Amino acid sequence: MQFCAPVGGGGEGEGEGEGEGEAPACLIERGNFDCPAGQSCSNGDCVTGGEGPGATFTECTDGGDCSGGLCVNGACTRPCDVGDGCPGGYRCEDDSVDGGLCVPDSCRADESICDDDFACTYTSAQRYVCAKGVSAGICNCSTVRGDTTSTPVVGMAALGLVGGLLRRRRRSA
Repeated sequence: MQFCAPVGGGGEGEGEGEGEGEAPACLIERGNFDCPAGQSCSNGDCVTGGEGPGATFTECTDGGDCSGGLCVNGACTRPCDVGDGCPGGYRCEDDSVDGGLCVPDSCRADESICDDDFACTYTSAQRYVCAKGVSAGICNCSTVRGDTTSTPVVGMAALGLVGGLLRRRRRSA
């Protein structure tokens, strides 16, 4: 569903044929969702290009990372009135933008809030959110922490091995 309205047009009538060829208007706070596919919202007008590479509900750093132009708490998102509303792990904030905005909830305490094709992940915005295209959930963080705590032990063992080899080499010479 698109929410485009011709800009300009001028004159009276029922709007038929008016403004043809002109860029449709868009609301910047709705990202690129008021524009036709392949266009993005820039200064209230739909212009060709400018869409980010990230699909809706994937990880992002800012709106430029998202095809829809909206990044909230490290997840590409969309207005609530686009598609089938907000997926599990997102809530509609009706007062955020016209049509509402799907805002990610924290999944830190309960990964089960995420829909089936989503995983709970820690984003660059330092938030736990449900996102698509993530290979593993927040469990990876535990594994990483476990690996980093064992790094000093492995490092000391490696130093001991190198020291032993050097001592053996001096005796041989």
